[in-house]
Amino acid sequence: MIVMNTRQFDSFGIPEAEASARIAAGYSRIRQQLGVPFVPTIYRILAQCPEPFEVAVDALEDIVIFAEEMDFSRRVQRQARAALSEAKCCLPVGIELPETFKRVMSDYSAANPIGLLFILAVVGRHLRPHPGVMDSTIPLYRKNDLKADIIVCHGNVILPGFWRDAMSWPEVAQEFWSCTRTHALEGHLGLARNSVMGFADEETSGTVIDSLADNLRPLIPIELMEILAWFPTGISTMIVEVEWLLGARRGLVDSEM
Repeated sequence: MIVMNTRQFDSFGIPEAEASARIAAGYSRIRQQLGVPFVPTIYRILAQCPEPFEVAVDALEDIVIFAEEMDFSRRVQRQARAALSEAKCCLPVGIELPETFKRVMSDYSAANPIGLLFILAVVGRHLRPHPGVMDSTIPLYRKNDLKADIIVCHGNVILPGFWRDAMSWPEVAQEFWSCTRTHALEGHLGLARNSVMGFADEETSGTVIDSLADNLRPLIPIELMEILAWFPTGISTMIVEVEWLLGARRGLVDSEM
């Protein structure tokens, strides 16, 4: 039975700078386990419920071990690239990427596959893609409001972490977003994302991910679960977006040599 709770939850979660000592300790463990310098949104959202947050953070070590044993990160990234291999889409041109931006892409490439396993261990498997997330149904381009356009095109739930951080470099983010958006409108990104979701579902069937979900789901208030339910689709989408942008960048570098 899912715990009932009338509390309102923030879809941004608890910022690292505002975390209590109890939550900050969990955040430190998350950064260490993921090997990245930030705490992704999914963990900050869950931190609004300290008890299930701590149970989930305890489980993260097992999730990382499972990922390493299954070579999950490399294989799910390969799945994303393979699903996109026939896609034809515009590529960002004439952009000099700051080294700091390249590190952001690399960090999310590392964090997202673990994040996908983590959310499946929280909400369970067999979920349908959340409607309106970077598929051919996204609305007309809001060129005058990049943040709002990214949010609405990702199902109007949250601003995905990769794009939030990418917006620290507005010109780069705008160029990359324009190309990625075109990719989504043509239907390629949604199909690749669904391929990633299916792959993750199959690879985790009957594993520790299922047993963790059985333990964690009853601890999550239904209002929070409504936000968390977006993340299997959202993280799978980010995996495809980041892998495509990394691949596009490699292609651009190769073409310039």
